[in-house]
Amino acid sequence: MAEKDGGTVSHDRTAETVVVWSGDFAVEFRDHVSHLARGRCCVVPLGAEHRGTSKAGAEVILFQHAPTEPEPATPMV
Repeated sequence: MAEKDGGTVSHDRTAETVVVWSGDFAVEFRDHVSHLARGRCCVVPLGAEHRGTSKAGAEVILFQHAPTEPEPATPMV
């Protein structure tokens, strides 16, 4: 995980799913913001810079998908 200024992060080897358990939560990307209410979710794509925020507080569940590994090279015959 690479951390940037202001709490912005990106994950080079995994996508992440954010599920809001209670409250309101926002996932801020470089080019847009996903506003999520209770029961809503969004997927943060592999490598996307993002940060989570909540004005009044929220409980969220984060799922990190299995790391993406490059497939081994297959020799040409």
